[in-house]
Amino acid sequence: MFAFTQNKKLYLDDGHRLAYDIYRCNSEDLVVFLPNLSDGRFSTASSNVEDWCERNRSNFICADWFGRGGSSGKLMDATISRWTGDTIALMDEVSPVSKAVFVGKGVGLWVAVLVALKRPDLVR
Repeated sequence: MFAFTQNKKLYLDDGHRLAYDIYRCNSEDLVVFLPNLSDGRFSTASSNVEDWCERNRSNFICADWFGRGGSSGKLMDATISRWTGDTIALMDEVSPVSKAVFVGKGVGLWVAVLVALKRPDLVR
């Protein structure tokens, strides 16, 4: 069974929130899509990765960045370091498995690399 939960919120230690979508299935596989800054979590690329996950029975997570979409904060206050920390917090709090394949587009690729360097235990 593939269960989709849209518009979830993760409340961070500093009081901000991240808006995210998660798809859960009975699988040990997880794909985390980190979007381009201009696209956010509702994009063609995100939809394509989501569709692939559904066809291949893989869990899926995608979130809006701090300062974008349904997440709180001001974009002018955002940094790559902030987004990296937020991605790690998202994994630590809501991931259905311990390791993920990170797929990044644009700034999402930078964040994926930084997550892998900072927390290799999260990367499959």
